[in-house]
Amino acid sequence: MPSNTTALIARGATMGKTKLFGKPMAINQTCYGLVANGVNLDSIFQYYYFLNNYNLLVSISHGSVFNTVIGSGLKNLPILLPPLPEQQAIAEILGTLDDKIELNRKTNQTLEQMAMALYKHYFVDFGPFQNGEFELSEYIELNPSVTLKKGQVAKYVEMKALPIDAMSVSPSEIIEKEYSGGAKFKRFDTLFARITPCLENGKTAFVDFLRPGEVAFGSTEFLVLRAKRGVSPYWVYCLSRDSAFRSFAISTMVGSSGRQRVQSEPLQNWLMQKPEEGLMDLFQSHVKNWFGQIEVNSRESQTLAQLRDTLLPKLISGEIRVRDIEKQIAEKL
Repeated sequence: MPSNTTALIARGATMGKTKLFGKPMAINQTCYGLVANGVNLDSIFQYYYFLNNYNLLVSISHGSVFNTVIGSGLKNLPILLPPLPEQQAIAEILGTLDDKIELNRKTNQTLEQMAMALYKHYFVDFGPFQNGEFELSEYIELNPSVTLKKGQVAKYVEMKALPIDAMSVSPSEIIEKEYSGGAKFKRFDTLFARITPCLENGKTAFVDFLRPGEVAFGSTEFLVLRAKRGVSPYWVYCLSRDSAFRSFAISTMVGSSGRQRVQSEPLQNWLMQKPEEGLMDLFQSHVKNWFGQIEVNSRESQTLAQLRDTLLPKLISGEIRVRDIEKQIAEKL
């Protein structure tokens, strides 16, 4: 049961994957826990060292089905270390970038929770309602018509890129390729997984990574939800996270086991109480800045992650020194 700051290295199926933990924890036989002695090896530098030196771990692994990192090889692995003060400086620089990325993630999580709480207050629990109900199709376009020519290069999002418990797709998960088919979408659309188990797992995203008018495409296994005129796109996203709506979507699924899909027609007929006149605009005015800040934070985190990934091998190898980049880092934070 390692204590102190511990670097965990996966030894089996995800061989070489490395994580850092700063509290006591239990581990099983699928990974190794490495605790630096703090005398000639800094614990956080150790984590970044192995994060950067995956090939070293490959060199001490073997296996018939999949490679496994061998403990004896890890113990006897020769590594070149800079002096401890330099290790600590490198760890401080890289750790500061990761800390800011994590802070942005937590801030975004809080902002989204605030938006969901307001959505529930206005539209689920205590909101003023008109008499009557509305169907989903009155407020939302499902898989709206979008033009994208075959062979045109555009941003592409696959199913695995859709987050489970967050709003934004990580920019690192977005690629560009020629359009050859798939769901097409624009800025401020909501992407909603329609296949099991992706829907049950929560895969949903708000499209905040496109320029106005830009068209992207993605998996045929998610539905595109677009706010109609006068409807807040932020309301559409919050609805897509509403447990009642998700339960109804799951109830429409048909197909063979493991390949069940949401059916568009019954989903469009989902009934909800009509909100009072002006409530949608009021909700929009409250949450617009929150969603905007989430977008800003996500973009900043991507910039910081790219900077970290650029600096990591250069700092570890000694190609650049901490003192040479301190001003550059300070300008980014």
